[in-house]
Amino acid sequence: ESTTKLKVQGIEGEVKITISDVQGRIINTINTKANNNMVEETINVSNMAKGVYYVRLQNDQISRTQKLIVK
Repeated sequence: ESTTKLKVQGIEGEVKITISDVQGRIINTINTKANNNMVEETINVSNMAKGVYYVRLQNDQISRTQKLIVK
C-alpha cells in the first residue's frame, strides 16, 4: 500500500480536501480538521494511476491548490 503525507500550515478549523486528476475528475474527497494551525493527512495513492493530480484544500478562509505527482 502506497501513501503520501499531506502537510499544510496556516489553516484553521474544518477543511475539505479534494483530489482531482488533470481532467478535473474528482478522485477522492476528505473532510478533516486542522490541528495547531496545520493540516496533516495521509492519502492512500495505491489505487491511483501514475501521473499528476491536484489537491485542493478549502474552507471559509482559504482555497489552496497543490500538485501531487504519483510515481
